[in-house]
Amino acid sequence: MVDRDQLRENRRVWETLAQSFDQTRTKPWETVRTFLGELPLASRVLDAGCGNGRHAILIDEAGHRLVGMDLSRKLVNIARAKVDPRTSGWVEGAIERLPFKDASFEAVTALAVLHHVRGHRHRVAVLRELVRVLRPGGRALVSVWARDQPRFGPGKEPVVPTDGRPVEVGDAHVRWTQHGLDVHRYIHLFTWTEWRHELDAAQATIEQIWPEAIMTKEEPDNFFAVLRRKKPKKNDANVKA
Repeated sequence: MVDRDQLRENRRVWETLAQSFDQTRTKPWETVRTFLGELPLASRVLDAGCGNGRHAILIDEAGHRLVGMDLSRKLVNIARAKVDPRTSGWVEGAIERLPFKDASFEAVTALAVLHHVRGHRHRVAVLRELVRVLRPGGRALVSVWARDQPRFGPGKEPVVPTDGRPVEVGDAHVRWTQHGLDVHRYIHLFTWTEWRHELDAAQATIEQIWPEAIMTKEEPDNFFAVLRRKKPKKNDANVKA
């Protein structure tokens, strides 16, 4: 079941931040470039939570067939303007309930988006959705923020408690204060053990899992994983594809 209150709040936040986010998130991650380079040529790739399109550009440049999707209409429009419309498709939608049939894509990227989903069971449901739309053998690259990272702490980027709703350890509001804004973004900050636990619940093969320094280049601040949809086994009704 989708947390509709959180969904509405996330949409409001990202509609507010869209232009500012686009000005501050311009450099794509090399990890994504590497992942895309390992895919078969002309793979159909879903960029789930595409944001301002900085990684959608890489998908298109790598010769894959891009479908970009985001909860924010403004971000979808910003991203769409950066990629050739003849080689891409765009959808406004939520990762909690992907508007695609089973086995629609050879690959999925979901970068810095899962941690905006409130609640363990909702995040596990999202991971299963990402796997559901993969074709058997398809791969998903997923990332979340690590709880212990250099950017947070006394005198650093402000983190404030969440609102009065039930929370998990690791729930926080991270303030966006650029370009004159002051907006609280809900983020769940992960420990390594918790990240592994949620991946284990995703009903997928964990091909790779690792920490990486993305923002600070000092200590790891993001956790990554590559998930592969399990191929069905003949004559085994207990094995889910």
